[in-house]
Amino acid sequence: MTEAGGVLYIAGEGFGGVGARIKACKQHHQTEAGAPIYVIRHQLNLRSSIEDFNALMLAVETLVMDTGIDFKLIVIDTLARSFGGGDENSASDMMQFVVTCGHIQKIVQDAALMILHHSGKDSAKGMRGSSALLGAVDSELELIRYEDSMKGVIRIAKQKDGEDGTRYGFEMVTVELPAPQGSLQIGEPQTSLAVQASELGSFDNAKKDGKGNSGKGKNQRMVMTTLETVVKSNGTLKYIEGSQRTVVRLEQWREELWSKMGCTDEDKNTFKTAWHRAKMQLLESGQGGISDGFVWLQFKTEDKEEY
Repeated sequence: MTEAGGVLYIAGEGFGGVGARIKACKQHHQTEAGAPIYVIRHQLNLRSSIEDFNALMLAVETLVMDTGIDFKLIVIDTLARSFGGGDENSASDMMQFVVTCGHIQKIVQDAALMILHHSGKDSAKGMRGSSALLGAVDSELELIRYEDSMKGVIRIAKQKDGEDGTRYGFEMVTVELPAPQGSLQIGEPQTSLAVQASELGSFDNAKKDGKGNSGKGKNQRMVMTTLETVVKSNGTLKYIEGSQRTVVRLEQWREELWSKMGCTDEDKNTFKTAWHRAKMQLLESGQGGISDGFVWLQFKTEDKEEY
């Protein structure tokens, strides 16, 4: 499929960062205004819930009738968030999900379907869960990130009726987003990431297996721990994005993370990358938000959401 068309993005996680990512991508690549990208910010059970499937198809059909849009790509982010509590290692559970995806493609004719899925602890073994998924897909693209870099490789791990193993380089670039019209910029400007093509580096230096990942979980915990610390000690109530939240300024979190990492002036460039990743991690995890120079944590309980 080479034709341009509408995109439907089903974001089952990372709701807070989706809008900024799209804006960054459009700004960086100078996309024309009005690009037909539609986002569903909701976790759907596309494995075993007829209600969720019917609601999705009704929303799509209504949108098509109202706008005449021709969808060419549907993205499900991620499989785990759309699996409805099923067992990824079960072939029968996985095939339930595959069948539903087939129904979506049948109804939304001519649209490609992309599913974002994670590898297991040992990424050299490929995607996690039942092999029924790999058997059902036409193409499998593997994303491999270079150690301590914003660059990586997209490798064609499987291509039905085509050649496997082709590689393409990419890199993530930081994009500074303009303040919303009519708002006053306070503190650091909002930033997000955009992806662009890049020259291939040494493929052997990319993360092809579980080695080298031991510090990742530790770093993620440090990011959240530092934010929790500064929110508890310096948090103030502020009405933001339609809700009253306990917030701190981004600079306060940045200073705490800088201190926790033991950084000096010689670490400025390294910390710049770590700081950007920390903000992206928070937004993508759905555990907090960033707006107008403020940051907050979002805790979910069984009965309510606390901010």
